[in-house]
Amino acid sequence: MKLSITHSIKFFAIIICNTLFNLDSTAQVANYASLPYYTGFESGVIDSNWYTTSSMPAGRIKIWPSDTLIWGGDTAMAVAGDKFLGMDMPTGGTFNLNQAWLGVNASGFSGLYLSFWWNDWNDETSPDDGVYISADAGVTFVKVLDLLGGSNPDLNWVNFNLNLDSINLVHGLSYSSNYVIKFQQYDDYYLAGGNDGFMFDEIAIGPVVTSTNKIVKNDIHIFPNPTENDLYISGLNAFSNTICNVKNSLGQIVFTNSFNSAQNIKINPEIQAGIYFIELINNNEVIIKEFVKK
Repeated sequence: MKLSITHSIKFFAIIICNTLFNLDSTAQVANYASLPYYTGFESGVIDSNWYTTSSMPAGRIKIWPSDTLIWGGDTAMAVAGDKFLGMDMPTGGTFNLNQAWLGVNASGFSGLYLSFWWNDWNDETSPDDGVYISADAGVTFVKVLDLLGGSNPDLNWVNFNLNLDSINLVHGLSYSSNYVIKFQQYDDYYLAGGNDGFMFDEIAIGPVVTSTNKIVKNDIHIFPNPTENDLYISGLNAFSNTICNVKNSLGQIVFTNSFNSAQNIKINPEIQAGIYFIELINNNEVIIKEFVKK
């Protein structure tokens, strides 16, 4: 069949469009970060271990300096430093899906945690909002955390510290050389005005950092473990002003307390049966211990 010039142009235009679409739909992280990894976005540039994409051409994923997003007397500020990562839809009125993929080489690792800070600006909760993980370079993802913008006060920073070992176990994942963590936001308006959008800061992946000078991990004991009721912590008698957080396997705090020096600390978190983690914080030093509630 002979094609006219007009039909030929249309034919090749369709091929080009489809090719571009397929390239975009199969795009993935180009560089996988060595561990441990950290970014506070202070360079002002999203580093090469990230891949960002939006479902609409106007979708926006960018680094913002503090003091630049202001609306109704409120100002968006970074948790630390001067910058944070923001996701929104600047034109407004059209729903858009923003995705920021972070690739890490986690092959051969264990005992890893994902720590990050998140907040929103009047962003309604969507089933698509959350954190997702892939062990196959982003071919398949599993949602591991909901980010509930509808129930979070505006510009209220929330810290998450996710135990990736536990998440892998629950979701049938494993550490790989192309391990991807995806931060995702869905809505139809913009930060500072339309008042939709997510913000992220202080993202870190690595093993728990411990101190040999202050809290020493091997000196801390929790018992009984497993426990049915009370839980005791020993080895903190030399330390004061220690914060104790009990977190579930998703890194959400289910119980918190603080105390001064004592030989044994008794806590009684009213929680359901499952695997939990005690996070002890003293002078910016952190120890995490795992326990089982029967």
